[in-house]
Amino acid sequence: MTRALAFGLMLLATPVLAQDVDDPEFAYVMLMQFNGCSMAEADLASQMQDAGIDQATYQAVAEALVARGDAVLTDEADGSKRVSMPEHACAPVEIEGFEEAAQPLTPQGAEMPYRDEVYTSIMATNGCTMTKAAIAEQMPGYGLRQHLHEPMTQALVAAGSATISDDADGSQRVSLAPEICTPDAPATTLIPAKPESVAKFTDLLLSRGCTLPIGQLEAVEAELGLEPAETYPVTVVMELAGEGAMDFANGVFRLNHKDCP
Repeated sequence: MTRALAFGLMLLATPVLAQDVDDPEFAYVMLMQFNGCSMAEADLASQMQDAGIDQATYQAVAEALVARGDAVLTDEADGSKRVSMPEHACAPVEIEGFEEAAQPLTPQGAEMPYRDEVYTSIMATNGCTMTKAAIAEQMPGYGLRQHLHEPMTQALVAAGSATISDDADGSQRVSLAPEICTPDAPATTLIPAKPESVAKFTDLLLSRGCTLPIGQLEAVEAELGLEPAETYPVTVVMELAGEGAMDFANGVFRLNHKDCP
């Protein structure tokens, strides 16, 4: 497993989907893909709720997918329901370690998943205390989806490694404990998505028919003169700007551009 590939895909995985999901059907399919395209309906509904999707919205998405033939409900022996998605609508994503995304952070100095390093580094460079809004604002530039901060923070609070307090203006502030965060001592070198890197990556995709296999994202870094793992912050920034998207069904990153078919 490459660090960046696992991390890039992990960001979309259960149980750390966005709490403010713009596309509930996308969240539904991502959850299914990271669970082998087959889940107990109760588990799927619960994880959709954890992602901030209410029951009515979940039910509407589920019914629409079943009506299109993109999902199937079957009865289990215990009377529960199971949801399955056929190959044309769902491609299982099996990345070792993605389930770590909602676990408490590793103590600073120990080997950390890339996600943990980036979160801790962002906090450390800001004195190990930041408002939730400030954390979310900085995360995409380093390859973390904005919505990832909430489940990560809640896991830290549950583990006793973080506290949440209210600022005078009503915003919520997160403070990390010393064992996982030392002020001004980042755990890793943060890799921002530089505008020139986004431009280089866009030009590359245009020269290759507007798609690039996900497995080649790291391979093109040297060709483009990017830093190691920099393509993943670039793809996240592009997705948030509507300039591209991970197409897991076809295993490619797809460019959204006026010159693309």
